[in-house]
Amino acid sequence: MKKLTWIQWEIPVGVLTAATVLILIAQVESGAAISLRLTRPIAILSAILLGVLAAIYTQQGMAAYQRYHRQLALKISLRMVSWLISLVALLIIPLLFLIDAQGSLWADKTRIIEIFIPLAMGIQAALMFSPEDEATLEVTLSYPRPAYWLIMERLAIGLCLQSAVAMIGLALTFASVDDIAPLTELLRWLPPLVFFAGVGLYATLRSRVAVFGVVVTILLWGAFLVFGKQFLPGAGGISILRYVQPFFWAVHPYLEPGDLGQGDYWLNRVLVFLIGFHLIRLAILQLRSEELILLGTERKSA
Repeated sequence: MKKLTWIQWEIPVGVLTAATVLILIAQVESGAAISLRLTRPIAILSAILLGVLAAIYTQQGMAAYQRYHRQLALKISLRMVSWLISLVALLIIPLLFLIDAQGSLWADKTRIIEIFIPLAMGIQAALMFSPEDEATLEVTLSYPRPAYWLIMERLAIGLCLQSAVAMIGLALTFASVDDIAPLTELLRWLPPLVFFAGVGLYATLRSRVAVFGVVVTILLWGAFLVFGKQFLPGAGGISILRYVQPFFWAVHPYLEPGDLGQGDYWLNRVLVFLIGFHLIRLAILQLRSEELILLGTERKSA
């Protein structure tokens, strides 16, 4: 199957998005407010487009796996993944269920996993690989397999570790809270897990500095968590954001099941997951050549 190029997909998606936004701006200028009813079709179309792209890129990734699976270095990747973050998460999650923190974020026991585990995953992803901090970078690039497989292995291990901790927390949730839906609890933390993994990984590889990736992850996590209600339709806020604020609900990683309708919540979960997926894909593109990894830029061919 022929690989998709940037011009074949990203530009059409960008043009479609820009045209939609311009239409909505024109409606606002004419006196009509941007409501949930107007933003929902755009969110649905975005989910379809991102889903199709994700399916195609996943197929390409599976084809690459068939080519390089004999060159996996899981033992090395296991040593390079920060186990300390997973261990801290494993120790903190049970403690949060025991703390009687009335009026705090931890008071709602159903939110403990979704609040803490995605943050831990984002920080862990940000620390996985930084070209400026990698002591054995030249040695790594000398391996016969592509450099991006290193990140994919470490990321897969990190996702498995944090998911295992989340499952332990999920068991504690079922033991502490009555009448909860297993699927809803899974959707609370799994899409944000992928989302913040993508944020941390992309911010680090794009900036080439792990600390920057950690800071961006924490800032986004805090913004969505603390100001979550301000991202809902009709919440108001800064006037300069009036054109984009009505769209935030669709990409809000900490949208609660009761904030909007069930269909809108499911749509939000799909979009949050897909955005995380594509952030991971964009991060891996930063490792597409040795020149880009070593120097942070590529020479343009004549």
